[in-house]
Amino acid sequence: MLEQFWKAYAGDYDFRFKAHRGIIFIRNGWASPTVD
Repeated sequence: MLEQFWKAYAGDYDFRFKAHRGIIFIRNGWASPTVD
């Protein structure tokens, strides 16, 4: 159960990080959020 928790936590953090990064890129006109 702990392993599942950490996998879900890491996945959620990765998603939020990418979404936040995408917002910054859009705000600065660098790239779209779909660009990894």
